[in-house]
Amino acid sequence: MLKDITAVIIQKPLLILEIILLSVISLFLIPPQPVVSQINQITQSLNHTIPALSIQSQLEIPSYPTRGFNTAPPSLSARAYLIKDLDSKVIIAAKNPDTPLPIASLTKLMTALVALESYPPKTIIPITIDADQVEGQKIGLKKGEKYTLETLVASSIIHSANDAALNLAAYHPKGIKGFVYLMNQKAKQLNMNKTHFTNPVGYDNPDHYSTVSDLALLAEAVLDNPLITAFAQTPMMRMVEVTSGRVVTLKTTNDLLGRYPGVLGLKTGWTEKAGECLISLVESKTGGKWYLSIMLGSQDRFGETILLKNWVDANIRWTKIKPENF
Repeated sequence: MLKDITAVIIQKPLLILEIILLSVISLFLIPPQPVVSQINQITQSLNHTIPALSIQSQLEIPSYPTRGFNTAPPSLSARAYLIKDLDSKVIIAAKNPDTPLPIASLTKLMTALVALESYPPKTIIPITIDADQVEGQKIGLKKGEKYTLETLVASSIIHSANDAALNLAAYHPKGIKGFVYLMNQKAKQLNMNKTHFTNPVGYDNPDHYSTVSDLALLAEAVLDNPLITAFAQTPMMRMVEVTSGRVVTLKTTNDLLGRYPGVLGLKTGWTEKAGECLISLVESKTGGKWYLSIMLGSQDRFGETILLKNWVDANIRWTKIKPENF
């Protein structure tokens, strides 16, 4: 039974969202009751937002994206981008797909994935790195506090908190270096052959890079993880410190969430060298067909993601016949 469920998740990562979100989000609930009530509301909202594929669609022959008109994709400021159909794995459009570039906080998708594969979600993580020691985006973690691993993952994904990502990595027995080693091993496992990590946050470093093609492989792996997928589509939630009950509010860094139907997470990123970065999960205008939109080095990641979405809506159709050349 478990193998059957796993097979469905791998083949159709979005198919399970409506079924699992209620149970997934409830995993990280910590008293008091007001936090429970808020997360329940978020869960209900997500269930209405994410359409589940029908049983009939699961049994159908996979559809392939085809270009209906000879209209080129829009010219963008992004140094690289990729549009990849999730079902057929066809690349719909791309610019510099295999060029290694800095990826900023898109890194945190790998940080979250490795953390959840290394420890149970309810693991209590002591805070050893105070927010005052951390540069960039943070939520104000205090040394000596304790949080569950899943709430620190939520902080890293929803709020893109650097202090949360660093404390997740610091919990490894061999420290941050040991955790980063696991991140690189996971990249190899996913065949991300032009990717290398030096830190769990995404700080600029000449040896910290990836490509939009590699990031598509990472995004697909993340979509197989229901907990990260749920967090990536959550606009706001509250996390609770285990000992004192201190509540920290997390707000998404993704301006597209809730504003454009059919455009969901997964992660934002920005540094001076990386520019604006974004990985989005997008539904086609016709409905039921999902693709990844991945962008690096943009001057307007949100606006350019919508430009690509509008181009796909106007020019791409899905057919049962596999095209010889796309």
